[in-house]
Amino acid sequence: MTIKTPRTLAPSHPPPFRAVPWSDSTQVCPCCDGEAHVILGGIFAQNGIRAVYLVSWTRDRPQHVPHIDLILGPWGLDSQASARVLVTLAYRRKPQGGRFVQIDSEKRLANSPLYCGRALAAREAIPSPFSEELPLFIDAIWESGPFINEALPSHTYNSGRSQG
Repeated sequence: MTIKTPRTLAPSHPPPFRAVPWSDSTQVCPCCDGEAHVILGGIFAQNGIRAVYLVSWTRDRPQHVPHIDLILGPWGLDSQASARVLVTLAYRRKPQGGRFVQIDSEKRLANSPLYCGRALAAREAIPSPFSEELPLFIDAIWESGPFINEALPSHTYNSGRSQG
């Protein structure tokens, strides 16, 4: 008996970042009575945590676009919130698939001195190396669990690594 192995190529290296959801909360949206979700989690690299994220959306309510709040910077016992920045991304629909764009973070719930030292405005530059890593963070978040895909199936968005 001959057993053939599948002809799938193994990735040459593991993805640089892994998103780990920590909690998923649901509540009634005050403006539309829809089912609003918020997922809290962390983005990890081999050398530790790179960011904390909150993904929010309202099920079956296209007027409520998904948002991603990313708190970028050092995390851990010896880290300080003042060394971190908040970046907020909102999904913008387009006929051939949308993309996430940076928006003002000032009025977001994650903008707290407990979590970050500064909330970035829409036109502010994301600090390096996070500016280069951001598309990979988005991909990691969307690949972290099927529960997120109800907000925006992966084929309908563009993380910024390719045209869309």
